[in-house]
Amino acid sequence: MPKASGTFKDPSHVRIYAAWLELQSYKSLSFTARALLVEILGRAEPHKFNGKLCLPSRRLADWLDVSPVTAAKALNELIDYGWVSVERSATFRTKNKAGLYAVTMFRNVVTSEPPTFDFQCSVGTSPALKRKTIVKHSSLNSEAGCVLQ
Repeated sequence: MPKASGTFKDPSHVRIYAAWLELQSYKSLSFTARALLVEILGRAEPHKFNGKLCLPSRRLADWLDVSPVTAAKALNELIDYGWVSVERSATFRTKNKAGLYAVTMFRNVVTSEPPTFDFQCSVGTSPALKRKTIVKHSSLNSEAGCVLQ
């Protein structure tokens, strides 16, 4: 029997807390967006590169085995519900500058800001309503650090 060295490295894995599964922001996601969230957490290593995540729709489409349009819609859904934030948007005008993203449950390595947990700010089922409501109302949810109705 081999002798234990005392150091054990866990294999790479994705951690999704059971409490997240009960959030309205998770339940409102399409199955494609849920799968994309797991893929981003597992493949993009947000704990190392958060704030510098380059997530082009073609790569996401390969991960999910869907069309790039479907992958882009799933990414937009994650952004709308607060699971992912846009650090730098990409357009055809900004050549050689890819869009950069951050997962809101990890510290941003670029700005050193702590996690925002925006996905916990469940104020409704409409993402557009949610964005307006978060800015508009002033009672603070101390646990998530977000503004709620």
